[in-house]
Amino acid sequence: MNSDQLKALLQQVRDRGVDVDEAMTKLATWPTQDLGHTRLDTQRALRCGHPEVVFGAGKSPSQLVDIGREIFARHGELLVTRAAPEGAAALCQALPAAKHYPACGAVRVERATPQKPFGHVLV
Repeated sequence: MNSDQLKALLQQVRDRGVDVDEAMTKLATWPTQDLGHTRLDTQRALRCGHPEVVFGAGKSPSQLVDIGREIFARHGELLVTRAAPEGAAALCQALPAAKHYPACGAVRVERATPQKPFGHVLV
């Protein structure tokens, strides 16, 4: 959840478009979400303007897919570094918009519409 999403949720609660229980459900995994094998920092986009970057070394392909799907579902973008070829292939299969950069082991799914985090200028 980024700052715009949090603000929108709070406004919906204020305006009674979302009840408190539903808002609590949406915030239940905030600021972290435990996937069993990994604990995701779901608040990083709010603090830093971009979601958590995944360090892929040492993670299995299935772990990378679990992590990648969750981050992409929450934030609409994903960056994995140092992914082994098998992990990168699994990510690209699970997330068709993913691009693999084999020279550095990175996998990236870019946001369809670039956003300016917290009003900063992207260069």
